[in-house]
Amino acid sequence: ERIKFVFRGKIQNGEYCHGGRTTPFGYKREVIDGINRLVKDPETEEAAAAFWGKLLKYRNIRTAGRETNLEFGLHRTHKTWTRYVRNEISTGEYKGVKNFCPAYISRSEWEDLQHPERRIKSTKGERYYLFTGLLRCPICGNTLKANYKTYPNNRNIEYFSYRCSGKTLGFCTYSRHLSEKKIEKYLLNNIQNALNQYELNIDVQSPEKKKKRKKIDTNKLRDQLRRLNNIYIAGNIADDEYNAQAAQLRAAIAEAEKTNNDDVQPINLEAIRQVLSSDFVTQYRTLSQAEKQRFWRAIIKEIHFDDNQISEIIFNV
Repeated sequence: ERIKFVFRGKIQNGEYCHGGRTTPFGYKREVIDGINRLVKDPETEEAAAAFWGKLLKYRNIRTAGRETNLEFGLHRTHKTWTRYVRNEISTGEYKGVKNFCPAYISRSEWEDLQHPERRIKSTKGERYYLFTGLLRCPICGNTLKANYKTYPNNRNIEYFSYRCSGKTLGFCTYSRHLSEKKIEKYLLNNIQNALNQYELNIDVQSPEKKKKRKKIDTNKLRDQLRRLNNIYIAGNIADDEYNAQAAQLRAAIAEAEKTNNDDVQPINLEAIRQVLSSDFVTQYRTLSQAEKQRFWRAIIKEIHFDDNQISEIIFNV
């Protein structure tokens, strides 16, 4: 237990004390003021930054990893890239310690990429389903799965649609197959009105009309916990007393983080409005399937249905 507390104290102090010789991709160890810290590695910094940029663009680990490998002559496998994406160290935060090291990606962007439905899975034959991960089943709430079929008289023509896999597994009764072309046509004709309605709905819950809560200083609480750890490591406090005080401080930190994160952020639709205010339909028709897919995912978070009709569009803000 004391060894754990020693390492916890080191991490709280910004010291990288992970076992083994390996360090996270894009970083290297460097002794600063007598402490072993993580800093960006000039040899791999550009490749790491490029990977995160490509991942945010494509939202597909395999595509981002493949392009980064080709561009920088790397041989990292898909599994290696996947483990890298799951590691929070690239946000600059490590085990609850903020500003632990320089960041390659913001915490909010990294957390968004951790949700499987917010990433695009690789598909065979370079098929790009425009709305994969965006459509919600009106019965069970799960994301609808993309599939395709070909016409008997012409195998080169593919028909894309979406359905709920829960129907096949027996826990959902939604049996509709939603046509991708019909959804695309509806959005092109109605996206402006949907944005206006969405803005009207959220205007009632505008954060300016709500009383702001005072944020709790979590850094102060963490500093108290760090000092308590040092006292315990020095043997100046009994185990029972330490456990009680440490548990109380950790609970206070968790509650403070939850309270601070629950504050409603101002909603800004201006960026989406600027995209849609131009002649976006004409420009949209010049895009490739992959670019169209990225376009919809950039502005839309979820699409809800009532039977086979779109009932609500939730925008990315």
